[in-house]
Amino acid sequence: MRPPGPRLPDNGRAYLIAPRYWQWLGFRSVRVVLLWLIALGIGGQRLWHARHAFDNPPSEPTERQRVDGNSGHAEIDFGGQWIMGRMLLEGHARQLYHREQHWPLVRSAYPIEQGKPIVNADRLRMPHHRVFPTRGNEDLSTDAEWMMYWFMGKDSPEWKTLGGSVAAASTPLPFPPGSLAVLLAVKDRVASDVVADLTMPHIGGPLYPPIHAFVMAPFAIGNDPRASYRIAQIIGIGLVYLAALGGSMLSRGRVWWSAASIAVLLYPGCRACLDLGQNSALTLNFVIWGWVLASRGWTAAGGAAWGLLAIKPTWAIAFLLVPLLTRRWRFLFAMCGVGASLALATLPVVGVQTWLDWLEVGREASIEYDVDENWIRLSRDLQGLPRRWLLDFHKPRAERHHITAAAIGWSLWAGVAAVTVGLALTRGDRRRLVGIAPAFLFLGAYLTCYRFMYYDALVSFIAVAVLVADRDLFGRATILQWRSVPIEHVLDDRSCDRASHIAGYVNSFPLTLVVLLGLYENLLIASEIRSTVSLGFLAGSDAAPRKLEVDGPLHLALDTLLLVGLWGWCAVRLLIDRRGSDRCHAGLETPRSESSAAPMSADRISDSPTSTA
Repeated sequence: MRPPGPRLPDNGRAYLIAPRYWQWLGFRSVRVVLLWLIALGIGGQRLWHARHAFDNPPSEPTERQRVDGNSGHAEIDFGGQWIMGRMLLEGHARQLYHREQHWPLVRSAYPIEQGKPIVNADRLRMPHHRVFPTRGNEDLSTDAEWMMYWFMGKDSPEWKTLGGSVAAASTPLPFPPGSLAVLLAVKDRVASDVVADLTMPHIGGPLYPPIHAFVMAPFAIGNDPRASYRIAQIIGIGLVYLAALGGSMLSRGRVWWSAASIAVLLYPGCRACLDLGQNSALTLNFVIWGWVLASRGWTAAGGAAWGLLAIKPTWAIAFLLVPLLTRRWRFLFAMCGVGASLALATLPVVGVQTWLDWLEVGREASIEYDVDENWIRLSRDLQGLPRRWLLDFHKPRAERHHITAAAIGWSLWAGVAAVTVGLALTRGDRRRLVGIAPAFLFLGAYLTCYRFMYYDALVSFIAVAVLVADRDLFGRATILQWRSVPIEHVLDDRSCDRASHIAGYVNSFPLTLVVLLGLYENLLIASEIRSTVSLGFLAGSDAAPRKLEVDGPLHLALDTLLLVGLWGWCAVRLLIDRRGSDRCHAGLETPRSESSAAPMSADRISDSPTSTA
């Protein structure tokens, strides 16, 4: 039974706002309805923003606007996934990474008449590789060209020879590279070695493994990526609410589903995931529901859910740390077994060579990642942090390699990995499924993932969920008091009127970081602040001052820095707790009572209703 609350004065003079204006918030039913209205309202705004994020800019002249009005389906983030599903359905499962097979499908799915008006039709005579105009003149290229530009790999340089032969033969243009009809039409005009080079597979394409083609196949049943893009966004918002339900279940209902939904919707990466049609929400569901199943005693089922991370192998490898360091062997074996089974199940359809082609694409992407400005700016991994400030992107790509940036990046990665493993083995409580220890482990696994983008920051919500789910961690506020008596007598004085001495409250440090994450995602990124500082004392040989450019908030990776801070706080608390000082928080928190001193693991939390205050 709840203890009775403080009696409110009848006249309400002790309050700045009279109780009759806000006392209705004390009813549970009112709070439930209010929170759900807020959660559904934010979800509706997120979905509306996703549907219009890539609309034609109002400031752009009418004659240069897209015919279909929106370019979201033509971005590499969704388009690359969709093409893989379409390749599978078109019978090219064993050529998933052959650029010659990509071109016809991409041109068919992204017809010229639906994109921007073509200013220079001569550009359609032959495909080019990485020689497109700058982003300021992208109206000179088609959606198909841009899609193939962002794919890994290179087209054969002999297409130029074929392009001239096609023009001489008056073959209708544009033609899809790899077209047998075109080769037959001009075979007498092209040397045999050129034809041999054209027919040789040129490996490239999206970075997703072959398993992902099966995931995207239902979206590619019709040759209409625009409709599939809209469906993916609707499913994405549903996955966000489903992940929030998992977060609520981790806390055994102490955190309401509606409140968890608001937190996920405002969390970094959620908006970008919905706007781009990305799969971060799906990845988060695999992780969070696998942990929910484990917390309810279904260990093997939880591991099987994590085995579905095979569609994103980098996350699967990163999160292997969690069951490995907590010695949950059934969970680990189930995860590895399901992941390996999914990969083996694709072999009769795609073959072994397709997986080898994917590894080749990954190797090229790894090299590209080290120097490409767009990838580095949008990345959120530790290896990319120093590159965004130390690399000179004005130099040619071949001259951008920076040994110092690589050394610092990998040192950060190695340091986080070493501390995570060391503390997890020596200080962590492997029996606990919620609280500081598992949150620290999840953050360490997230931060040591090998290269990921800004929309993947949503995956780190699992660490926040297990941290907030610990009822002992956020059970009371820290009160700052000013007393004129010696400090050693403050905590022992129970008879004083606390209300007359309260100077304020110190908010929980981890919750403060979580709030800052939300502010960064929803305020700073939208502000697009940019700055350039001239540093005269760093003048070069030409006596011209050096300029330090500070890019917009999206490119600063502040979310990664905040998560590193949260990881560091968890590490410090683990060290303090194991030394018997877990009852104090920076010397400000009052001691817990003996009845609440013993930690309670998630496995022992009762299913009976608990207070939500």
